[in-house]
Amino acid sequence: MTGARRMAQALWLLSAVLVAGAQSAVARGPRVTLSVSGSPMAAISAIGRQAHLPIGIVVGKDYGRLCRLSGSFDFKGSDPRDALREVAGHAGYTLTEEGGAEVLLASDIAQWQQDVLNYRVTAFPGLKNETMAYMGVMLTGWIQTTIAQGHGFGGSLLGSLTDRQLSLPPMRSVAIQEIADRAVSLDEGGIWIMKPTVVNPEGTKDVEIEIISYHDRPDASSQIACGPTEMTHPAMN
Repeated sequence: MTGARRMAQALWLLSAVLVAGAQSAVARGPRVTLSVSGSPMAAISAIGRQAHLPIGIVVGKDYGRLCRLSGSFDFKGSDPRDALREVAGHAGYTLTEEGGAEVLLASDIAQWQQDVLNYRVTAFPGLKNETMAYMGVMLTGWIQTTIAQGHGFGGSLLGSLTDRQLSLPPMRSVAIQEIADRAVSLDEGGIWIMKPTVVNPEGTKDVEIEIISYHDRPDASSQIACGPTEMTHPAMN
């Protein structure tokens, strides 16, 4: 074998190794390295923000649990889904992948909560040039006026001029949860959380879906509330 041929073969082998390594890195996806001492909610926010991972959360009867518990969470080069699964287990939640989002479900969610998530909108008109936060307000309004059959809905919304304007396409026969999953999969990702609006929720009329963008709320995303501000930690009915 000539020197030129050996050199060509060596270069081919080197390129094959580099390509294989790159493909392996892509297959592994993003990794997270972080240390959080605090609530599971703070750890969930930190993992999602670092990996730009779309996340959904459904709190249960003990809706303050994710914000009330404390612990130390340390991850070094970890798969973000494995990290989320560990945090979820610490709080008694399960982790499932649904519609492109990682969804944390409490073990004690009420049937009416599941009914809200599964409710299918016959013809979702879509949203154009709106923020993620506004998408959450619109979803909540849909729940209150359509599912809970309320006569009106009012909500407040904080924002800034730097908030990203995003769009959701029109969709037919789509579940409320699917819309929320699609919203947090936009741009740099975000978190949606379905939680009560009052201390003693009685059903659909007392629930909201809040959506937090990692880009728009880089600091506030670690301060996500698990329920109303006057929350102690009562149980849902």
